[in-house]
Amino acid sequence: MITVSPSQQEHKEQACVNLEVASFMEEQDIDSRGGPAYDWVVTTLFYAALHLIESKLAEQDLHCSSHYQRRKAVHNCLPSISDHYQDLYHASRSARYNCETIDGEDAACFQAVFAHIADFITGPQECD
Repeated sequence: MITVSPSQQEHKEQACVNLEVASFMEEQDIDSRGGPAYDWVVTTLFYAALHLIESKLAEQDLHCSSHYQRRKAVHNCLPSISDHYQDLYHASRSARYNCETIDGEDAACFQAVFAHIADFITGPQECD
């Protein structure tokens, strides 16, 4: 099977969809512990950041097929957002695999981390 890497625009569009899902999840009272599912808010923010980063890397005709490759590419090509991306990556993994509780305050911090990445890559208001 031959796979074609998504275009820069397709990555941007997927980032916007993921951001909409994060906003939706934050507004819902669906977590069994009561309140929003902040773990999934952080996870979808991470994937929104991932697609924005992929869109930026695509400008240089770079396409990553694994988280490891992407983290390395971010470290080498986008060092000013590397720590922010790592923070989102680790929070997303901890929430998904280690059942780490993410509360509203944590989610707000990670929204700011995402905003920093988004502002660096696209400028503010890209998904409006």
